[in-house]
Amino acid sequence: MKKEINFKNILIIFIIFVLIFINLVVLLKMNEVDKKIIKNTSKVISEEDEEEQNQDYEEKKLEDMEERDRMEYYFYEFISLIHDEKYSEAYGLLYPEFKERYFKTEEDFTKYVKKLYPSSVGFSYNDISRQGNIYVLSITVIDVNKGKGKEKSQRIVIQENNFNDFRLSFQVI
Repeated sequence: MKKEINFKNILIIFIIFVLIFINLVVLLKMNEVDKKIIKNTSKVISEEDEEEQNQDYEEKKLEDMEERDRMEYYFYEFISLIHDEKYSEAYGLLYPEFKERYFKTEEDFTKYVKKLYPSSVGFSYNDISRQGNIYVLSITVIDVNKGKGKEKSQRIVIQENNFNDFRLSFQVI
């Protein structure tokens, strides 16, 4: 009988230890999850703060630029979106009337810019003129793969509403 009681006590103590161990493991896992949630939340907040700081920095940088440099920068932003295959964002930079007239759908726009601005394209900035908040940038589109003599002249029309707030259109060639 004493052995039986002893065995029962040992079994109960063992079960208690197992339950305590399981609770500890669960608590540690929950703590890790909480840390990940906190880390991810602070990361999202940090990314939002960083994005806002980048926008402020970009606006300040644009304020300090000459008009021509700003227009070239805006066109570069547009071309970068195309090069990075962010056609929807590039399409969103176009004047609504321009889109309605030449590119009724984003698909039409994408086909056109892929043909006009291949991955091996370069640009030469020639001239700029201004009428109020409308700028006309004259450029030469150079397809590096096709060589000399295959350049195309093009006019880019940019309306600057505020620093880093612009719409554009271009001469369809």
